Amino acid sequence: MQQSTSTPKSPYGGMINLPLPLHSIERSPMVLKPYYPGKMHALDVTHVTSLCLKVSPALLIRRKSCITSLELIRRNRAERRRALRKAGKSTGMEKTDELDEKDEHIIELSELARRLETNTETGLTYAKYRDNLEKYGPNQLTPPPEKFWLLLLLEHMTGFFSLLLWAAAVLCFVAFGIDNSSQDNLYLGVVLVAVVVLTGIFSYYQDAKSAAVMAGFKNFLPEKCIVVREGDEKQILATDIVPGDLVKITNGMKIPADLRLVIASEMKVDNASLTGESEAQKRDTKPEKKGSQQLEAKNIAFYGTLCVNGGGMGLVIATGDNTTIGTIAKLAADASNREGAQTPINIEIHHFIKIISAVAIFLGILFLILGFILGLDAIDNLVFCIGIIVANVPEGLLATVTVSLTLTAQRMAIKKVLVKNLEAVETLGSTNVIASDKTGTLTQNIMTVQHVWYDGGTKLARGIGEGVADEKAPTYQYVKNCITLCTTATFISEEEEKNGVPFQNRTFQGDASEGALIKYIEPVLRKTGSGILAERKAHPLLYKLPFNSTNKFMLTICNMDQDHEKDHILWMKGAPERIWERCTHIMVEGEVKKKEPYEEEYNHGLFTLMNNGERVLGLCMKVLPAKDYPKEYKYNWDGESGEESNFPYEGFTFIGLTALMDPPRAAVPAAVRSCQTAGVQVIEKSLESTF
Repeated sequence: MQQSTSTPKSPYGGMINLPLPLHSIERSPMVLKPYYPGKMHALDVTHVTSLCLKVSPALLIRRKSCITSLELIRRNRAERRRALRKAGKSTGMEKTDELDEKDEHIIELSELARRLETNTETGLTYAKYRDNLEKYGPNQLTPPPEKFWLLLLLEHMTGFFSLLLWAAAVLCFVAFGIDNSSQDNLYLGVVLVAVVVLTGIFSYYQDAKSAAVMAGFKNFLPEKCIVVREGDEKQILATDIVPGDLVKITNGMKIPADLRLVIASEMKVDNASLTGESEAQKRDTKPEKKGSQQLEAKNIAFYGTLCVNGGGMGLVIATGDNTTIGTIAKLAADASNREGAQTPINIEIHHFIKIISAVAIFLGILFLILGFILGLDAIDNLVFCIGIIVANVPEGLLATVTVSLTLTAQRMAIKKVLVKNLEAVETLGSTNVIASDKTGTLTQNIMTVQHVWYDGGTKLARGIGEGVADEKAPTYQYVKNCITLCTTATFISEEEEKNGVPFQNRTFQGDASEGALIKYIEPVLRKTGSGILAERKAHPLLYKLPFNSTNKFMLTICNMDQDHEKDHILWMKGAPERIWERCTHIMVEGEVKKKEPYEEEYNHGLFTLMNNGERVLGLCMKVLPAKDYPKEYKYNWDGESGEESNFPYEGFTFIGLTALMDPPRAAVPAAVRSCQTAGVQVIEKSLESTF
C-alpha cells in the first residue's frame, strides 16, 4: 500500500518498511473495512515483513478522515473565510482560489504552448529550461519546517502526562518547603523530576535516531522520467522537471508533475490518492468547457497519481508546491494542526490522566476539608493533602510506557522496520487486515522466462539438451516474432551494451513482465545476427493497443516487412483465457489447424505451468491481407471487447504460451503464518489472471 515527495504527516505517526520478504498466499478478494472509533481498522501496505510488527499504517481509513480533496479544499476555504470575516480582515484566499481559476484545462493546446513558451512536439529549449528552473525551482514539495532540537526535547518533557508529573514534583517541593522535618517529599520530588527528564531524553533520542534514517531516504532511489527538449528524448530526475517540459507517460508510471495531455493513447489514471475515486479515470486531450474545475478535468494528469493503462505525452503546467497535490498538502497540514490530531495511545493516556487527576484532586480536597473539620494542624493538614494527591499519581507509568514502546521499536529495528514515532507502535495492536501487493513484496521482483509451450508440449526456455525449446522449429519462429513485436520494453543503457553486461542483468524501461520477455528473446535474436530493435525496425508498427486490466491483453499490428504494400500481421499477448477464447485455430509445427482437437493438450499445459506458480501469457496472431487493409488504412479499436473495431477482434491463430517466474522471498511463509497466528488476515492484491 507504496516513491520521493513529501506528504502531510499522518496523525497516527507511522513507520517505513524496508523491502523485506513475504511469501505466496492464497488468493482471496480484497476487503478494506472503514475504521470506526472502538473497532479494528484495516491497513493497505506495500511491504509486509514478519510477525504483526511489519506494517506501515499508510492507509488508516477513519470515518472522520474520509474526505475527498474537493471537500477538503472547500471546507478549509469556508472555515478560513468565516474566521477572517469575524476578525474584520481580508479573506486572502487567493492561493486556494487558484484551483478554481486555473484555465490550463480549458484553453487550446496551441495557446497553452505559447503561454509556456514551449512546443508540443519538440518541448522546451535548453535556454528556456534554465530560465524556468531558476524561476520555479526544483519539482518537489516543500517539507514541513523542522523544529530546533531543543524545542523537540522540551516537547518530549512537557507532554500531558509529563506535566502531571511535573505538577506532582512541584507539590512535593512545596510540601518539603512547608515541613522540612522529613526529607521524604524532597526525595520523591527529585525522583519525579528524574523520571520525566530521563524518559523525555530517551524518547527524544529514539525519535531523533529514526529521523536521521528518514533523512537519508530522501535521496534513495530518486524517481526518473523521460522528457523531450529541443526534440531529443532524455531521462532525467523528476525533480529537474519545469513548467513547459514535454513529458512521456507510460503504463505504470507515477505522474511527475501536473500535466496537460498532448497525446493520450487508451490512457487511464488512478486518482484515488487525490480525489478518492476508486476506479481508474480515462484521459483524453480535448479542452474542457468553460467554468469546469481543473480537478475534474479529463485532459489533466495530476502530480502523484498513477498511470494504470496506456500512455501518452503531456506538457508540464505546474511543479512542486504549485501543483494540485501541493496545494492540498498545505491545506491538509493546516487542518491537521488545527484539529490537534493525536494517536490512539495519546487519546487513551489523556483520558486516563484526566480521570486520575480528578480522583487525586477530589481525594486531596476531601481529606483537607476533613482535616479542618477534625481540627488538625493547618500545616500538617496541607502537607497531608499534597501527599494524598501525589500518592494517586502513577509515577512509574510514563517510564513503563516509554520503555515498552522503545523495546518494541528495537525488536522491529532488528527486523529492519523503522519506527518514526514511538506512539505509532501501539497502533499496530488494532490491525486486523494486511493487504499486500505481490510483485516485489511477496516475491523478489526478478521476473524471468522459465518455459515455453508450443506444438502441444512444454519446453524449457533456456538450457542445452532434451526438453529445451528448439529455436529452429517453425512454430517457435512465430513465438519469437510475437514476443519481439508485441512488446514495448527496451534496453536503455548503451554503456551496458559496450561492457557486455549479461542481458538478464541489464537495465530496461517498461513493464516487469515485458522486461523478462526481452531479456529472454534478445539473446535468441542475437544468434541470428539480429536484435529486438532491428526486428522492430524491419517490421514497422502501424497500431498498438496497450495492455489494460479490463481486456488483459496487448495488441500490435505491424508490417510484414518494410514493404508497405505487403500484408499486415496482428500480434496479441495476454491472459491465456482471453487469448484462447479469441482464437479459432492453433499453429502446430508451422501449420494452421482447428483448435478443438488440441484443447485438452492446451489445458494440460496451461494448468501444469500455473500449478508451478508461474505467470503464463498466451500468444496469438492473424494475417491482415493488404487488399483489405492498404498502406493508408487507419486502425481503430472500439467497443467493450473490440466488437466495434474496424479490424478483426477474434478468429485468431493461437501460437503458444510463455511462462514467467518471479521467485517468492524466502522468509514469506513464516511471516504469513505468524500474522495469522496473531489474528491478522493477510490478503494478496494482484491484477494478474483470474485463474
